[in-house]
Amino acid sequence: MREIKDGGYAQQVENFGMLIQLAQQLGSAYMPANENISLVSLEKLKQNAQSAIKGWVTAKIEFNRIGALRKDELDNLFLLVTCISREVKVCGIRGEILNDIMSKVRQFRGQRKKSKILVLDQAEPKTKQRKSGINYSCERKFELFYQLV
Repeated sequence: MREIKDGGYAQQVENFGMLIQLAQQLGSAYMPANENISLVSLEKLKQNAQSAIKGWVTAKIEFNRIGALRKDELDNLFLLVTCISREVKVCGIRGEILNDIMSKVRQFRGQRKKSKILVLDQAEPKTKQRKSGINYSCERKFELFYQLV
């Protein structure tokens, strides 16, 4: 049974192994004119392919581990940004400085500024949150956090 569940490279290596088994079953009847497709060469190719798959699996596991660590760090930064935005509002900072800080907070969170939409039936304007579609990379979010601090 395969270690990796995909239909790509690992499946091709498996099929290549089945081809080698068929050639071995033929025994002395399998005598190719080209040395590159002899059983010895095919076995070497199969071993190289299997080691490449193992290397890929190892790299993928490490990549996923590092990605999980980055996600944890971003979660911690989200908490800090929330604390910063609350403290800024409580401290009484107003005007352009508050707008700049809250702009960085929104950029970090991937949000746009809420727009006020007037509804003709009611006297009060309603605020409607639009879906932003802003999705910054982790590096950009770290940069925005450092600008905020």
